[in-house]
Amino acid sequence: MALVPLVELAARPLLGSGIENASVLVQHLGLVLAMLGAVAAERHGHLATLGSSVDHIGAAGWQTAAQAFAKGSSALVCGMLAEASGRFVASEITASQPLAYGVPVWWVQASMPLGFALLGARLGSRCAAQPLLRLVCALALPLAGAWLAGRFDGMALPLLPGVLMLLAALLCGAPIFAVLGGLALALFAADALPWASVPLSHYQITVNPSLPALPLFTLAGLLFARTGAAHRLGALFQALFGSGVRGTVLAAAVLCSAFTAITG
Repeated sequence: MALVPLVELAARPLLGSGIENASVLVQHLGLVLAMLGAVAAERHGHLATLGSSVDHIGAAGWQTAAQAFAKGSSALVCGMLAEASGRFVASEITASQPLAYGVPVWWVQASMPLGFALLGARLGSRCAAQPLLRLVCALALPLAGAWLAGRFDGMALPLLPGVLMLLAALLCGAPIFAVLGGLALALFAADALPWASVPLSHYQITVNPSLPALPLFTLAGLLFARTGAAHRLGALFQALFGSGVRGTVLAAAVLCSAFTAITG
């Protein structure tokens, strides 16, 4: 994502033209980054949860059961989201538009069902300790979710049972993204709306033109912190405005303005 705008800036004065559809390309790379980031966060145990939940209360057996329920429910929801995303991508294939250099948009959109399926498999594998059971849960739970999504898509379903199950999963330590995704599916099912609308909204939000700036600003802030540039800039502004009260205030204001412009 950082290379595309840099190459664009360098290519225009030298070659007379930049990267084809560069801004839209960066926006869609944000979708891929979001899905890969979720998978990486799950691998390192960084998926956001409620915090102090019931999976840390009681005997060891209760904690194990609560964690298995939370992970299993999340894997089930991921399977449903993968199936809904697959239907959305299938509808986009029939009316596909090129993203850049002949690459169709649905190639990037396919990261949604693949990402949710991988998340479901990884979450399902954490429901058991034995290798064979881990493999069974990793395959069975997302596939069960995909079957449920295919079986009940577009049907009117009662809202309360799904909400209660999601609330229980949240209290047991389920990732917040799975609870919100499951709640979206439950709300759409209550009105008999197609579940493909959920990944459609996810896609529209993720490719928002303002979102690619966030990881780029984060990268800029990381570079400033790791290279010590922030300390050097602070010393520069303090030397320019003096070390008195007025100089310190001016240096702080200019430094904060510079960091806001560069790092968001």
